[in-house]
Amino acid sequence: MERHVVFAAALTVTAAEWSMFRRSPVHDACSTVDGPTTNTTVWTASTAGAIYGSPALANTTLFVGSYTTPRGTMAAYDTATGATQWQFQAGGAIGSTPVHIPPYDLLVFGADDGCLYGLEASTGVQLWKWRHAKFGKFNMASSPVFDAESSLLFFGTSDRTGHIFAVSLALPLAPELQWARATGVGDGVPGGPALSGGTVTVGANDGKVYNIDAESGAVRWTTQTSGVVYSSPAISRDGQIVFVGSNDGNCFALNHSTGAVLWSFLTPGWADSSPAVDDADGAVYFATSNGNGFQNYAALFKLKMTTGDVMWSDVLASADGLYDPVIAGSKIYAGSINAGTTPGYPPGYLVAWEKASGTRSWMLETGGHLGAAAALGAAGELYIGDQRGHLFKLV
Repeated sequence: MERHVVFAAALTVTAAEWSMFRRSPVHDACSTVDGPTTNTTVWTASTAGAIYGSPALANTTLFVGSYTTPRGTMAAYDTATGATQWQFQAGGAIGSTPVHIPPYDLLVFGADDGCLYGLEASTGVQLWKWRHAKFGKFNMASSPVFDAESSLLFFGTSDRTGHIFAVSLALPLAPELQWARATGVGDGVPGGPALSGGTVTVGANDGKVYNIDAESGAVRWTTQTSGVVYSSPAISRDGQIVFVGSNDGNCFALNHSTGAVLWSFLTPGWADSSPAVDDADGAVYFATSNGNGFQNYAALFKLKMTTGDVMWSDVLASADGLYDPVIAGSKIYAGSINAGTTPGYPPGYLVAWEKASGTRSWMLETGGHLGAAAALGAAGELYIGDQRGHLFKLV
């Protein structure tokens, strides 16, 4: 049953809640609160299937989707116990991270049936389902980002339709298309868009990074790389620099106003993971995976934001890739995947490093691939899901 409610005021998002992909609209994935100091799990919960997206948080509730076919499941879990609060079946698999919009108890996510869903976050009741008739069915692995000032939601399609969408969540509640922008020939937009300064920045499978006016959908600039851009860009909090990786192995820093390359750093593998930005420390973190002829090259690089100089690096020989690092106080965390090219090692680890030195603090074997980022709670607790369908909490 669908229920319809009316927004009486502008929507706001408290970024500290880690209520969306990579914490906030700029996708910095950085918290000042210290994260777990040991690999001890508080609880483990089973989900409906493989977890390809990150969790989103709302006070004492954790939201995460499962990539099950033909219908994925979005579920809510109690952060204290891991108990399931509700489950909702979508019309397609869910491979992205939902966004929670706190004042109006709204949870929004996309699925591979080409639909955007709006649920009442406290109950899981469907409020609306949206798909634009002109564009038909498409896959939606791109995690949506929400702009509180304009009440616009931005997301991309991850199949050959290759569009970036903006929909309005202002009155009436059911979304209305604001604009749709094609990315050109290719397989679409696998990563989530980042938002800063009235523009949306996103990478696409045509190898370009796009910067688009958030209100009109006009393209402000594009920057071409030599590989597919699977990762989601991150933007410095001052709005000056865009950081993004490409499968050509390069980690890029781009001028947010013009798209000009400020610096690039070539890694031996694929830079297909979303970077994490620590403005206070003047550093950006890129994780890499096997590629470009290199095997067993799961690595984490700490680079100076302004120059790209290497501050430290660490190679995890037991994995094929590291993905989507997150920063919590004095530590940084990332998950790994071992797809079988490193025999004798487990399929996945959660790894913690000392941010200052790059020394590994601890590792946790989860039993499943960890290809999506963790989310961090207000007290530094860490939540992450693996591709076996297990959800973990650490403190």
